[in-house]
Amino acid sequence: LLYLLAVAWRGEERARAILRKTLRAMALGGLYDQVGGGFHRYSVDRFWRLPHFEKMLYDNALLARVYLEAYKLFGEDLFLRVARETLDWLLSMRHREGGFFTALDAESEGEEGRYYTWTEAELKEALGEDFPLARRYFALGEDLGERSVLTAWGEEELRKALKEAFPAWREGVRAKLQRARRRRTPPALDDKVLADWSALAVRALAEAGRLLGNRAYLEAARKGAHFLLGRMAREGLLRHVWREGDLGEEAFLSDQAFAALALLEVYGATGEWPYLEQARLLAERAWEAF
Repeated sequence: LLYLLAVAWRGEERARAILRKTLRAMALGGLYDQVGGGFHRYSVDRFWRLPHFEKMLYDNALLARVYLEAYKLFGEDLFLRVARETLDWLLSMRHREGGFFTALDAESEGEEGRYYTWTEAELKEALGEDFPLARRYFALGEDLGERSVLTAWGEEELRKALKEAFPAWREGVRAKLQRARRRRTPPALDDKVLADWSALAVRALAEAGRLLGNRAYLEAARKGAHFLLGRMAREGLLRHVWREGDLGEEAFLSDQAFAALALLEVYGATGEWPYLEQARLLAERAWEAF
């Protein structure tokens, strides 16, 4: 997708068409968490409807950048909204010291997807008077069956029907569903911090902070960069895994490369020279070690 973006920026119309179709299908299907933001790990069907419900840090860090840059290319509000909601999901995965946790499990209460799926009765209870319109928005059939994955395949229909009131209506529906979902047992958190994946999150947040003028994203990127350099570095190399103060011995090339790229992005967003210097030092150490 990042490759297609680069080709599309050069004016290749076929790349633009493929990219836009794919990004819209991913964002409006069940692969995307329509309630909580962020993407599940992969789809088990060809239409992006049914996900494997695990949510991975690296997928979302990369896809946040893809959607943000697609918004710059196409100017579609959908792409900006998905980028923001995915970035906000990244923020929810932060360790208190600034690193980023690895993943959320697919299962809760012994059932895959239980946290993310809904029965008709649950939706009616959570949404009240908004349920009839929400049924159209989520493109739900008359018989929801046991549990349904929420899509947004009715988005264009509802946009036309509600016009300028659509964004506020959608946010209201999401807020109601989020409140209901918080009463459920959440999936287990994989609470280790991986240097390369955390660096991808830092890079995405720094880029978003710069392009959107969002200080919260930029501060999270700064704090994440300081975590990498302060907690995960030993003898000039970032170690791959950290968990609650315990630092592993292994150091991989991807840790150094992604972190150096992240530090360059933080430098580009802040103009603060130490990030550039640290990127240089990491790159030189990686050249020596690998």
